[in-house]
Parts: sequence; structure tokens; C-alpha cells
Amino acid sequence: MGKTLGRFLKQARLAKGLTLTEVGKALRIKSGQSVWDWENNKGSGVPAEMLLRLAKLYGISADKLYDYLLEFHIQKTRRKVEGSFQKAKMKIYGSKKA
Repeated sequence: MGKTLGRFLKQARLAKGLTLTEVGKALRIKSGQSVWDWENNKGSGVPAEMLLRLAKLYGISADKLYDYLLEFHIQKTRRKVEGSFQKAKMKIYGSKKA
């Protein structure tokens, strides 16, 4: 996909001229920290309801955001599975090359 969910969200926010704090207030969350986390692909990702609120706030397609969200979770799952697999390979074979 090229652009990550976080980068897409940040560009959409900046295009609207909003600060992290302003977005946090608009979403009725404690601070802009969660918004920063989402924009930097940290944590478990953007909850679906918040993603839809962001789409509405930013005036962007909810379907487009869904595509980015799905890709975020696919990549996260891929990294988790790969890490578990590599760890098991080390345990069984003693190296990553086997």
C-alpha cells in the first residue's frame, strides 16, 4: 500500500489544520497522545469507532481508512507470527537458517 495508516491519518489531520490536542478534544479523549500513537503506528491500532469519527472529522472516506486499518493489522499479525516462528526455529534447530 506504500503509505501507512499512521501517515495517512497525520496528513489528513494536517490538511485540516488541526493539532493533536484539538483532535483529542473533538474525539472526547483525554489528550492528543492517543492520536499521536495512531499516527505513529504505536499500540494496538485505532479502535473502529474512533477511526470512523476521524473519517468524519477529517472529511475522508471511511472505506479508505478501513483499507489502511486492515493493512495495519495484517502487518502486525505477520510480524507477530514471524517472531513466534523464528523463536521456535531457534529452539528446535538452533539457528534461523534451518
